[in-house]
Amino acid sequence: MLSPAPALPARRPDWRQYVLVTLLITLLALGLTGLVVRSEHLGESERSEADLHNLSLLLADDVGTLFARTESLIQSAENYYLDAATHGGIDAGRFNAFLDRQLLQVPEALTVMVLSPNGAPRFGSHGTRVDVDLADRGYFIKARDGSARGPIFDGPFIARGSQTWVLVMARRLDNPDGSFAGVVAVTLKTEALTQLLAKPSLGPSGVAVLRNLDMAQVARHPQVEGPGAGPGNTTVSNTFRDRVRSHPEGGAYIATAPLDGVERIFSYRPVGAYPFFVNIGRAESEYLSSWRRYSVLLFGLCGAIILITALSARRIYRSVLRGSEAAERMQLAIDGANLGIWSLDVADRRVAASERCLALFGLPTSAQPPLDRFLDLLPDDDRQRVEQAIAEAFRTGGNYHQEYRVNLPDGPVLWISAHGRAVREGDGRIVKVHGVVQDITRRKASEEALAASKRQLEALAESLRLANQELRRSETRYADAMEAANDGLWEANLQTGQVFTSPMYSRMLGFEPGELGCDRHSAWLDLVHPDERAFVEAESGRMLSDTGHYELEFRMRGKDGGYRWILSRGMVVERDAAGRPLRAVGTHVDLTARKAMELELRAARDTAEAASRAKRAFLGNMSHELRTPMNGIMGLTSLALRRADDPKQRDLLDKIDQSSRQLLGLINNVLEISNIESQRITLDETDFGIEGLLSRLHAEVGAQANQKGLTLQLAQPPAITALALRGDEKRLCEVLAKLLGNAIKFTAAGAVVLRIHRLDDTPAQLCLRFEIQDSGIGIAPDDIKRLFSAFEQADNSATRQYGGAGLGLAISKRIVHLMGGEIGVDSTPGQGATFWFTVCLQKGCGVG
Repeated sequence: MLSPAPALPARRPDWRQYVLVTLLITLLALGLTGLVVRSEHLGESERSEADLHNLSLLLADDVGTLFARTESLIQSAENYYLDAATHGGIDAGRFNAFLDRQLLQVPEALTVMVLSPNGAPRFGSHGTRVDVDLADRGYFIKARDGSARGPIFDGPFIARGSQTWVLVMARRLDNPDGSFAGVVAVTLKTEALTQLLAKPSLGPSGVAVLRNLDMAQVARHPQVEGPGAGPGNTTVSNTFRDRVRSHPEGGAYIATAPLDGVERIFSYRPVGAYPFFVNIGRAESEYLSSWRRYSVLLFGLCGAIILITALSARRIYRSVLRGSEAAERMQLAIDGANLGIWSLDVADRRVAASERCLALFGLPTSAQPPLDRFLDLLPDDDRQRVEQAIAEAFRTGGNYHQEYRVNLPDGPVLWISAHGRAVREGDGRIVKVHGVVQDITRRKASEEALAASKRQLEALAESLRLANQELRRSETRYADAMEAANDGLWEANLQTGQVFTSPMYSRMLGFEPGELGCDRHSAWLDLVHPDERAFVEAESGRMLSDTGHYELEFRMRGKDGGYRWILSRGMVVERDAAGRPLRAVGTHVDLTARKAMELELRAARDTAEAASRAKRAFLGNMSHELRTPMNGIMGLTSLALRRADDPKQRDLLDKIDQSSRQLLGLINNVLEISNIESQRITLDETDFGIEGLLSRLHAEVGAQANQKGLTLQLAQPPAITALALRGDEKRLCEVLAKLLGNAIKFTAAGAVVLRIHRLDDTPAQLCLRFEIQDSGIGIAPDDIKRLFSAFEQADNSATRQYGGAGLGLAISKRIVHLMGGEIGVDSTPGQGATFWFTVCLQKGCGVG
């Protein structure tokens, strides 16, 4: 008998890879959010500047229109004066009435008047004071001493008549002979100009100012109280002075206003041909308010993504840890039960077996032999029966159970018990049979011993009919044998219901000999579990009557109130003349320990399967949940790209979009490996050619190789390229793209070569071997062992040179296995690597 193989310690999941993934997602989320917030800040500033630019143009146009209407009023008064003077004289009443009517066309004006050459009001609209001397006003002096005919501005100052702040527009008035005749002047209320400045919507902290070329304030909205803050002040920022000096045509700038200390973004424009500037500003706290709310929302979303990622990683790690512990318990249970595990592939009839399974058949533990290698070890009669059972399992998909002998090479013969279950694909096809084997040589020996005991019982019963004395001696010997075997013996009178039991019968239930009654109810039926009592009574009676013997398993209550599993066997030893059974004898064997082990094995198996299902379901669900916010980020980035005109801003947004797609690719890889592990991926069958496949590969990875200056060689053997094949082209292309992408990523200079070799060629199918050779860094032998595991790379350090989550090779391995092939790598550190895999494809339509 072979001893059990030592149990291997279960590999605990490495928590650091989950922390690393969480940190990567956190950094990506923070980086993306920062870029988007920065881009939005620039965009909001540009939009506010453009809005202020438009408002300043409109406001400058409004002020220029007012000045033009005022200038037109002056021109009308001048024309009236000259016409009247030319035709015989001026009627003061009619002239003043004319001025009143003209003043109605400029509601913003306070008065219009004509000053005499000595500065006294000569004519004027209603409200003009004639008792004041205006010869000292600056506009009068400029008109009198100069010869310019254009408008003259003066102010702002407080009018002597109305005592209000006004701005004066005037023009020199000449007699027909060219001599100085006086001045036509219009006083504009600065309050009206302030109301004009209040029209644009600039927010609670916005400001609009009208200043002349000397920077003197004419009007301001809102007005600022305090010394030096009213009309006429020249308190402006140095930034404004410098901008006006360098760009008199208008512009924008950001500065803090000296009068109220508020930082604003300003836009200024000249008022047409008039010597004034309109300057409007909007506070940063107002034009960036929507940006701040958007930033808070984005960072809140980023925080939510980080929190979801951390919680997801924590839950996934705990789920994987529980699965690992369950697998460890399952392994302990399998080792304790001395079980070997096997899996038979329907297509190639090869057996993937555990070390214990191979050891039971005396085969090398490193081999994965075909089924015939196992069957060759069976005797001919057992082999024929086993082959028929396997064929039936393949045909019907039913469970497989056989017990057979194995002739080991070194001589011993073992009894093996094999259990299996068929595994179907999504389309219902049976592809594998999974199962376990167990060495039952000892059990078979026990059964043979029990069979011998049964034969002894039969001989004993025959002896009882011949001689009562010999019966007593035989019963004594048999009782002694059963006592030594720890089995209980019983004898029952089927007519009277009286029962005799051996001491071990009582002891296995915790009773002392003689403590049980002597009838069938107290010694047997009353102790049987209520759920099984009726069945056991009826079935044992029926079998004794029909066949003369029975064998049943049921539970009996012990003295401590607990139930123990009992294997009960009995046979009729005496019948009446009519053939009715009169007396029966039998044994009770305690199966409690064996049943407990069976229940523990079943519970451990169910726990492991449930944990595995929970892990796969959770991983798939959380990948979908992570993709939802990522799609939101990518959508917002796309919207921002549509609105962005600045090349630098578009470059930043493009980087955000590329990073988002990389992160989405990682999430898709996690989802894909989850789907593969949960067997939710099936292969498609379509016709395709190698030439088209290679063209798509070159389009997908060619640019990546060109960017690194590598030579990409896709060998196209004519004998293979011309063939039409049938299989899952998309999955095959995916595996090749991942392997070529890895080769390009780890190759700094040289070439990456794809070669295709023909392995087996039959009329129905073609087996190919794909090789991807690079001249990169190579792989150490110790790293190759874990290279195709999920989230594993040859360099798993936190400071590794090459990026990636370690999923590409794991996904490739699972896809190749789904396609019935194998995958591997040959490499020497520093001399590059050659990744290879094999697949068998059906030949498509048009194959020659």
